[in-house]
Amino acid sequence: MKWIAVITISLLSTFNTLILKSIQKRYINNRTDFFIFIFYLNFFQSIGLLAIPPYTKLSFFKESLYLGIAYGVTILVYYLFMMLALSAGPLVLTNSVLALYPLIPIFYGLLFWQETLSILIIIGLALFIYSIFNLTNATYYDQKTEKKIELRWLIFVLIAFLCSGATSVFAKQHAIIRPDNSREYLLVCRWVNMLISGLLCLIARKKCAAVSHKKQSEKMYFSVLSTDKERTQCSSHLDIFNPNKIFLLFCFLNGVLMAIANTIFMQVVTRYASAFFFPTTQALSIIFTFFFSRIIFKEFLSKEALKGYILIIAAVILISIG
Repeated sequence: MKWIAVITISLLSTFNTLILKSIQKRYINNRTDFFIFIFYLNFFQSIGLLAIPPYTKLSFFKESLYLGIAYGVTILVYYLFMMLALSAGPLVLTNSVLALYPLIPIFYGLLFWQETLSILIIIGLALFIYSIFNLTNATYYDQKTEKKIELRWLIFVLIAFLCSGATSVFAKQHAIIRPDNSREYLLVCRWVNMLISGLLCLIARKKCAAVSHKKQSEKMYFSVLSTDKERTQCSSHLDIFNPNKIFLLFCFLNGVLMAIANTIFMQVVTRYASAFFFPTTQALSIIFTFFFSRIIFKEFLSKEALKGYILIIAAVILISIG
């Protein structure tokens, strides 16, 4: 039962990552597409949160509101830079670096939660820093095309990493203050994301309609806008009021997978030792992503990148155990 739970959670996490990569490759053409994605992603996650028992009355306290809003804004920034990282670099390395997010709550805990820093965490941190430097000169293969790991990928993934760690801080802080209101807290986060992304989509839609009308009044076609920036921002693959059905299916699957994974996680997390459970699930997720990215997206790592990948796995295990 123990290994079934661990492998199931790891696989669900991996499939969720693969879905996000597929959405990025197929549907995210510009910022408008991204915010439409965020809107529907949080819409289905909200449904999942409301559908999972127990079915009790919702009570929104001020802590759930301000921490939920902070979480919502931060996770929005996380998804933005995570998607940028997926578009600029390999899936397996992006997922591996993001798996090290516990570093942020660990250091926050040193300052504010009276927690301690073990020698294993220090070694894991050193491995992480060394692996990042090792990756700056590495290459990978995407559909048999050799690509160098760019500095912009590293910047994108590190910003996403910091945001992911910050959301863990908000979540734990809320759990300390309001342990019985996690559903309300998570719902506030989702609704904040839906509100921000929905408003930005409508603003972009109105702006593009105004540009189109102006060009048509000047007897010019919409496809020959005056600047490349206008053309890119207005040539969205998605429509918030009439989204692609496959895109909706991907968002629905993402919400379902996350709901199932979180439910299993909450049921088994207290049954097993943290020293086994956390490093094993994270390491297996990274390994599963490594193999599925080769099969589905035809991504292959060079020797230098593979070395960095192995060091990151070691860092994840040491930090989780520590």
